[in-house]
Amino acid sequence: MPAKCAAPRATAHLSQEYRTPAWEQRKLGELSNEFKSGEFICADNVSVSGSYPVYGGNGLRGYTTTFNHEGLYTLIGRQGALCGNVNIADGKSYFTEHAVAVKANHLNDTTFLYYLFGTLDLGQYSGQSAQPGLAVSNLVEVEAMVPDKAEQKKISRVFKTVDSLITLHQRKYDGCANPLFLERRISCRKPSHQNRCSATTTPSG
Repeated sequence: MPAKCAAPRATAHLSQEYRTPAWEQRKLGELSNEFKSGEFICADNVSVSGSYPVYGGNGLRGYTTTFNHEGLYTLIGRQGALCGNVNIADGKSYFTEHAVAVKANHLNDTTFLYYLFGTLDLGQYSGQSAQPGLAVSNLVEVEAMVPDKAEQKKISRVFKTVDSLITLHQRKYDGCANPLFLERRISCRKPSHQNRCSATTTPSG
């Protein structure tokens, strides 16, 4: 057999773990077993207290005493300037009509859909009216390239780790930028304060 045929034969015998998972084009509706708008809730029923968080197109709005969804969901803002805005919610929650709630089917991962939707610029499907809005019937027809569920979970874990690191560093930055923190740092530059403050005003890490 010619030497040039040896490589293809060897590749064919590689175990599955060494092969790049195939990505396939799918409609968003084909990735989900639930894809629908939330429900209206009276503003008087939303407050800073309550058992269940209320999510609209811009994320958390407040809390209420009832819920209309339970579990992990990806949310898509569907009206006005918030068209295409993406959030994620877990547990018992109330989703308003300003958000589209999406739950992956058994072949896909909801967290992966959250990260995927954020790359798709879904707001472009809202039309050109004075008050743009996203229709579920249009969203479910949007197509995207996706891998199998196992690969989706790996990708989700990577992005969640990155998100956690960003949040951690942002909190550190916010703490260092706090006016009270800066004021104490300035006061501790005085010789009389250096020994007393050096161990309490400089954050670790």
